[in-house]
Amino acid sequence: MANAYKPLWGVLAILVGVSAVVVASKAMQPNERVPWRHDLTVATAEAKQSGKPLFLYFTASWCGPCQEMRRTTWSDEGVERALRAYVPVKIDVDEHPEVVQKYQIGGYPGFVVQAIDSDAGPSKTTIGAMTPAEFIQWLTNGR
Repeated sequence: MANAYKPLWGVLAILVGVSAVVVASKAMQPNERVPWRHDLTVATAEAKQSGKPLFLYFTASWCGPCQEMRRTTWSDEGVERALRAYVPVKIDVDEHPEVVQKYQIGGYPGFVVQAIDSDAGPSKTTIGAMTPAEFIQWLTNGR
């Protein structure tokens, strides 16, 4: 009877091993450092009060380049420091298609900088994944 359970112990050992690898890999992923806001109305009010421009980041859970930026760009100290001068807002394109349409975002990830006291619209926009250095360069000087 004891021999009948040997295959089950092997399967259990494999499951435990796979689970440990999954948990370890998630623990090793860098955390995003950017303090994202998720409500554009609240972020706009904060920007008006602080005098900081809005930084809008258009993303989606299914966007591969967006997920790569989560692991690299948004976990970078220099990027977090550069975004302190802005009110950063993460906009899920599937949850807020009306915002995507308003800003006419044509691809993902998409980025918009908008001075809150300007009626002229966005002051800077671009699409496409960027490394931390590329992002800081774009944010501070343009591409």
